[in-house]
Amino acid sequence: PMFFEQAQLLTVRLLKEAPSSAPDSKELLRRLFRLCLIRQPSDHELAVLNQYWTSEQTRYTQNAEIAVKVASPEAAKLASAADAAAWTSLS
Repeated sequence: PMFFEQAQLLTVRLLKEAPSSAPDSKELLRRLFRLCLIRQPSDHELAVLNQYWTSEQTRYTQNAEIAVKVASPEAAKLASAADAAAWTSLS
Protein backbone atom coordinates (compact mmCIF):
# COMPACT_ATOMS: atom_id res chain seq x y z
CA PRO A 1 0.00 0.00 0.00
CA MET A 2 2.83 2.45 0.73
CA PHE A 3 4.11 2.48 -2.85
CA PHE A 4 0.59 2.79 -4.23
CA GLU A 5 -0.08 5.77 -1.96
CA GLN A 6 3.21 7.35 -3.02
CA ALA A 7 2.24 6.94 -6.67
CA GLN A 8 -1.09 8.62 -5.94
CA LEU A 9 0.67 11.53 -4.21
CA LEU A 10 3.14 11.90 -7.06
CA THR A 11 0.22 12.02 -9.49
CA VAL A 12 -1.40 14.82 -7.48
CA ARG A 13 1.86 16.77 -7.49
CA LEU A 14 2.30 16.25 -11.23
CA LEU A 15 -1.22 17.43 -12.00
CA LYS A 16 -1.12 20.37 -9.56
CA GLU A 17 2.15 21.64 -10.99
CA ALA A 18 1.05 21.25 -14.60
CA PRO A 19 0.65 24.49 -16.54
CA SER A 20 -2.86 25.89 -16.44
CA SER A 21 -3.17 25.46 -20.19
CA ALA A 22 -3.91 21.79 -20.78
CA PRO A 23 -0.49 20.16 -21.21
CA ASP A 24 -0.13 17.22 -23.53
CA SER A 25 0.79 13.83 -22.14
CA LYS A 26 4.36 14.01 -23.46
CA GLU A 27 4.98 17.24 -21.56
CA LEU A 28 3.73 15.62 -18.36
CA LEU A 29 5.74 12.47 -19.09
CA ARG A 30 8.91 14.56 -19.37
CA ARG A 31 8.12 16.30 -16.08
CA LEU A 32 7.36 13.02 -14.29
CA PHE A 33 10.57 11.47 -15.63
CA ARG A 34 12.61 14.46 -14.38
CA LEU A 35 10.94 14.33 -10.96
CA CYS A 36 11.81 10.65 -10.54
CA LEU A 37 15.17 10.33 -12.27
CA ILE A 38 16.51 13.90 -12.32
CA ARG A 39 17.31 13.84 -16.02
CA GLN A 40 15.59 14.24 -19.35
CA PRO A 41 14.18 11.09 -20.97
CA SER A 42 15.65 9.93 -24.24
CA ASP A 43 13.37 9.87 -27.27
CA HIS A 44 13.08 6.09 -26.94
CA GLU A 45 12.22 6.26 -23.23
CA LEU A 46 9.62 8.93 -23.91
CA ALA A 47 8.06 6.83 -26.69
CA VAL A 48 7.86 3.74 -24.45
CA LEU A 49 6.34 5.72 -21.57
CA ASN A 50 3.86 7.41 -23.88
CA GLN A 51 2.77 4.07 -25.29
CA TYR A 52 2.28 2.68 -21.77
CA TRP A 53 0.39 5.80 -20.59
CA THR A 54 -1.88 5.66 -23.64
CA SER A 55 -2.68 1.98 -23.08
CA GLU A 56 -3.41 2.59 -19.38
CA GLN A 57 -5.57 5.62 -20.16
CA THR A 58 -7.56 3.56 -22.66
CA ARG A 59 -7.93 0.71 -20.17
CA TYR A 60 -9.18 3.02 -17.43
CA THR A 61 -11.52 4.84 -19.81
CA GLN A 62 -13.13 1.48 -20.58
CA ASN A 63 -13.20 0.47 -16.89
CA ALA A 64 -14.43 3.51 -14.97
CA GLU A 65 -15.08 1.51 -11.78
CA ILE A 66 -11.42 0.50 -11.60
CA ALA A 67 -10.21 4.00 -12.50
CA VAL A 68 -12.07 5.47 -9.53
CA LYS A 69 -10.39 2.95 -7.22
CA VAL A 70 -6.90 3.69 -8.56
CA ALA A 71 -7.08 7.47 -8.82
CA SER A 72 -7.00 9.36 -5.54
CA PRO A 73 -10.00 11.63 -4.95
CA GLU A 74 -7.71 14.66 -5.08
CA ALA A 75 -6.20 13.62 -8.43
CA ALA A 76 -9.65 12.93 -9.84
CA LYS A 77 -10.51 16.57 -9.14
CA LEU A 78 -7.54 17.67 -11.24
CA ALA A 79 -8.12 15.36 -14.22
CA SER A 80 -10.55 12.72 -15.37
CA ALA A 81 -10.54 9.55 -13.27
CA ALA A 82 -9.12 7.63 -16.25
CA ASP A 83 -6.27 10.11 -16.73
CA ALA A 84 -5.52 10.27 -13.00
CA ALA A 85 -5.50 6.46 -12.78
CA ALA A 86 -3.19 6.19 -15.80
CA TRP A 87 -0.76 8.69 -14.23
CA THR A 88 -0.90 6.76 -10.97
CA SER A 89 -0.10 3.51 -12.80
CA LEU A 90 2.84 5.15 -14.49
CA SER A 91 4.11 6.72 -11.27
